Amino acid sequence: MPRTWPPRHPARPGTNRLAWALVVLCAVWCLSPEFIFLWRRAPGPLGPGLAWGAAGLALALCLPARPWHGVLALLPVALLAPWEAWYILQYGRSSDAHVLGILSETDWSEASAFAAGWVGSVAALSLLGASLCLGTAWLARACELAWRPMRLRWWLVAGAGAAFVPALLAAWTEASQAADLTPWAPLEDLALARTPDPLLADLAQSYPSGVPLRIAHYLDHVAALRDTAARLSTFRFDTRPLTARPTEKRQLHVVVIGETGRPDRWQLNGYGRPTTPRLAARGDVISFRNMVSPWGWTRMSVPVILSRKPASDRNPYFGERSLVSAFREAGYRTYWYSTQSPLGGHDSSIALMAREAHESRFVNAADYKSAGVHDDALLPWLEAVIARDEPKQLVVLHTLGSHYNYSHRYPPRFEHFTPSLSGRTDAQLHDPAQALEMGNAYDNSVLFTDHVLAEAIDRLERSGVAATLFYVADHGENLFDDGCAMAGHGRHTERDFRVASLLWLSESYRAQEPAAAEAARRQVDAPLSTSQVFPTVLHLAGLTVGRPDARGAHAPGELLHHAMPPGTRWVQNGLDFDLSTKEGVCRVLRSTAASRR
Repeated sequence: MPRTWPPRHPARPGTNRLAWALVVLCAVWCLSPEFIFLWRRAPGPLGPGLAWGAAGLALALCLPARPWHGVLALLPVALLAPWEAWYILQYGRSSDAHVLGILSETDWSEASAFAAGWVGSVAALSLLGASLCLGTAWLARACELAWRPMRLRWWLVAGAGAAFVPALLAAWTEASQAADLTPWAPLEDLALARTPDPLLADLAQSYPSGVPLRIAHYLDHVAALRDTAARLSTFRFDTRPLTARPTEKRQLHVVVIGETGRPDRWQLNGYGRPTTPRLAARGDVISFRNMVSPWGWTRMSVPVILSRKPASDRNPYFGERSLVSAFREAGYRTYWYSTQSPLGGHDSSIALMAREAHESRFVNAADYKSAGVHDDALLPWLEAVIARDEPKQLVVLHTLGSHYNYSHRYPPRFEHFTPSLSGRTDAQLHDPAQALEMGNAYDNSVLFTDHVLAEAIDRLERSGVAATLFYVADHGENLFDDGCAMAGHGRHTERDFRVASLLWLSESYRAQEPAAAEAARRQVDAPLSTSQVFPTVLHLAGLTVGRPDARGAHAPGELLHHAMPPGTRWVQNGLDFDLSTKEGVCRVLRSTAASRR
């Protein structure tokens, strides 16, 4: 057996040229995900993604004196390249820390379901890439390939390294700022709340150069989430039952957090289009037509729904646990299933709540910026919980609802109102010329929400258990209404704050609590706030909390028996929603002497 492996050959020009060609081919293979953007005619290769990817590969291949060392270093990159390419093909964007969060929350069978029908093909390509790298390294070493002249190698290293200088400076600055945070900094100063440097964000989207940044971003969020959870670990609500109530029956309470849900686009609330035909056909769905959310952003509005976070609190994070923990204290088995993201500035304040559950799953491989799975993917998880036959259960379903791009939120069979944004590659949220298509796509998304909620209710109804389902959207949306030039949310208009909300009580629950449905029906037009959801869901379960909140006060009254008095529905910028003026066709909230704190 030769003393060296692989056996070295005398220099042969033809063999050497083949070896160099394979080195180049290996580099192109590792860079192939970036070329998917060009093939899809999407932004990517002509921007920083391709440049940074090529610079990273140049560094990997040129820093070692022997190219085969660099080729071996690229083996993990070659293995992952087909998976990254598949993800870009499916979702039109690079993978990120969100995908790492998804994979960390699932086992192999669930993770592979994201690539159902493609796992074998992508895995085969992955092995092909690995074989290419191994074969190239073998031949390059056998031919004793080396960089000649050496000055060429150093010119390549210097040029590639220079591309990373701005990103390295940005990373150093961000790391220095993070080091200044004390272990017990205010919750709003955590890494979770920091906005990433735009340069680093662009670099993180490149392949393969951005992969280390994606991993670092993921680990940063995981550490911050763990730190914040540790701060709240000793918090207790002192949850206790209300006055003696029979508890021998099984109880299952479902809270559905909607996304971007306007009540005036629901047929159930008098809209002229059949957007909620299944819910409207039922006689046991109670819609609260005058519900207001204090914030026009998800990460600020959802904590108000699921905790005692005051509507006026401007910090993204709150020093108390959520409804999930209150139910856990009462002996409930708790579940959180979501089609939204487990990581990121948009989601991390909510991910903290999800982690309080006994079981949490994020079932969508794409975030809200891309087309991914639809909200009906949550239904099998709900069905599995029902089948477990546990005596007391709480399920939170966090949906993507009607978040833009609206046409991504429903399958083709719900393309009822046309023309819509479906199939358009030039869809723009802020283009008034697309107002008709946007409105139709939005209504189609509501039609699909009707389907998801009706299916969830059907499953609960068939179970025969004492069940409740409370749905509430996080905020509203502007849709170029009445000639208004505004679209999207966070615009401080009336349509930002009005949200769809409904309650369903099973027959078994109504038999147990006969007054509950009538009490709820009395509030259908009452001025309500999403801050009342926390005590209301507790009340539905026959629970209350004994501990006052951080201000020494208790949460607003639950809506079944204590409607919030008019004049106290505070929204962002410290305005009273009811007393402020709604200015112009856009109905922008403006202060009056009586409306400001």
